[in-house]
Amino acid sequence: MRASAQSLWITLAALGAASALGCSSSGSGDAGTQPATTAATTAVTAAVTASATATATATASTSAAAADGPPVCQRSGEKVWGAGANKLTGLTTKGFDNKVAVGFAFGNDPRVLVVAKDGSAKLMKVKQGEKAKRPDPKEGTRFLMRVSPSDVSGDEARAFIDYRDEFKKDKRRHVWCGPADADDKFLEYNGTSWLDMDPKPTGDDKKKFFSWKKLGGYVELRDCRTFVSRKDQEVWALGSVLRGIEKPDGTNEWKMVFLVDFGKNDDEIVLHEAPLKGDPPKATAFEIPISRRIKDKGWLIATRFGGSLLVGLLDKDRKLQGSFKSYPGFPTMPDIATTDEDNLVLTTGLGVGKERGLRALTISKDNPELPKGYTTIKLDPVGDHEGEASFSAPELTHDDKGRRWLVYTEGPRDKPLLRLTPLGIDMQPNGRTFAITEGEAYASEARLISLSGGKLLVVYLRDKEGKTELVSEHLDCEIKK
Repeated sequence: MRASAQSLWITLAALGAASALGCSSSGSGDAGTQPATTAATTAVTAAVTASATATATATASTSAAAADGPPVCQRSGEKVWGAGANKLTGLTTKGFDNKVAVGFAFGNDPRVLVVAKDGSAKLMKVKQGEKAKRPDPKEGTRFLMRVSPSDVSGDEARAFIDYRDEFKKDKRRHVWCGPADADDKFLEYNGTSWLDMDPKPTGDDKKKFFSWKKLGGYVELRDCRTFVSRKDQEVWALGSVLRGIEKPDGTNEWKMVFLVDFGKNDDEIVLHEAPLKGDPPKATAFEIPISRRIKDKGWLIATRFGGSLLVGLLDKDRKLQGSFKSYPGFPTMPDIATTDEDNLVLTTGLGVGKERGLRALTISKDNPELPKGYTTIKLDPVGDHEGEASFSAPELTHDDKGRRWLVYTEGPRDKPLLRLTPLGIDMQPNGRTFAITEGEAYASEARLISLSGGKLLVVYLRDKEGKTELVSEHLDCEIKK
């Protein structure tokens, strides 16, 4: 799937990073690259009010979310790094030597927040090439899905960006996953989708679109995400590809293909295929994909499709072990974390009906096998919205004292509040919950970074007074019953 009249698949560059800090959660790479995105369907286009110098507001310790007892956490050093943060882009973390980088965007401008081991932080612009230039707002709209840091050693950060541009005049779509500062083609589609053509081409004109390589048929990249491994400088991408085959009667048969691409020297590996109804079909992509390297054993991959979480394992030879396993319940924002030397933990929220809550899958690093079902993380609502409580956006990490901490959102979908709770090895709360946001300050997602001495830094997207801000603050927490 390297080239066609409408799509081009090309080199996956090997850009990497260094070793871990304490941010153990990861949706990509190994212990330090956290892809994150939200269920939002449109990009934030608010005017950017950020500056390279953050507005800092020191705050004293505040009350715990639980009503009984003293505060679970002492908080300090709150910093508002700017407003206009893009919820669709979300937060993506990656570990380097004694640093953690958080990729995000103000509007559609990619940025990286770099956090040192002592908790100090600085904001960096991302180096961009001509290829990353946004369309004129009069001509089209950019949807920036992810910013994945790859290097923070220079004056500007380097990062991979995943985006989709939609143009008004010819309904053209430009889907790109690759380095922000390189004009080299990486993983890309640039053209007008068959689904948007009206009228549809026929005869020889149709053959031009249904002529992918020797197999024939139509191929279109609908969505993709890049992942960066920090130890061996490896890059790979997960993509959703619309595939169409013309039948003898002239009608078309469609399916959505989920695949992984490891670079120019390897063919794409088909992970899963799903038939689509209708001609033309409703092109449902494999959503919120995440991935994680498992030592020298292979890769853990997960994605949402058809209202379920699909999870699969690749072995060290990049072969799919069996087939993808489906875990029922509509998942929201899965996360993959490492909490010890032996296991990976995938956490997600289930957002529908009586099954609302947080769930976990524990996978051994030494003998990777998928569990039969979820482990339920038994959380009690903290606020006064028990009847409409929804738990989502989990992020699990451990501090240098060996304690596990889970940050997540709780509450109505349009007014989520940020919570922090300690977990035992059984993935159940073993202490009281702390409220990071309260009142009219809401949060869509957060990243939790472990600092020296058991302290934490939380970086999150906060909705306050009609603005979406990037906020960081220090937490010094104890496990209290």
